[in-house]
Amino acid sequence: MRRLHFGIWIMFVAALLVDPVASAHQKGWPGKRLSQVYPEAAKFTSRQGGLSAEQIGRIEQALGERVEAESRAPTFYPAFDKAGEKIGFVLFADQAGENGPIEIGVAVDPQGRVRHVVILSSREDKKIGQPSFLDQFSGKTAKDPLKIGADITPVPGSEKGSQSVANGVRKALLIKQEVFGEQIP
Repeated sequence: MRRLHFGIWIMFVAALLVDPVASAHQKGWPGKRLSQVYPEAAKFTSRQGGLSAEQIGRIEQALGERVEAESRAPTFYPAFDKAGEKIGFVLFADQAGENGPIEIGVAVDPQGRVRHVVILSSREDKKIGQPSFLDQFSGKTAKDPLKIGADITPVPGSEKGSQSVANGVRKALLIKQEVFGEQIP
């Protein structure tokens, strides 16, 4: 009986130590999150993508960091308006931040431009989730540098967290570019 209580206690402590920030690659249908990221959409579907070793290499070279395993088989969520016309897609990205993982939702229009960026979870300065920071990503494409000091103004005092968000957005755009080229999933 003592072992059972000790085992339960160990499981409780382990649960407390596990990072509570949800992964962008969660299981199940992310309906509420999709609507947060692309509020103009009336309907979403899903489409699985895959990256070859060559594509992963190009993305890693462009980002200057490794592409984690979860992003190597990304799920794209095509977005449709009320008339059934495709208006873009959503891709979720996990990005390492200064204070832990940042979960980012990126909405992209049919021309491959960022429409919306939403921080779904983060331990960074809360200001990185505010429109005053995130709105500057609107209109950016995979061809933009998305670099602090170049085309992105950081949240004061949270330069590293700001660059992490920019890297996550750029990663989403590069993954889309590698999987679908100029087409929208």
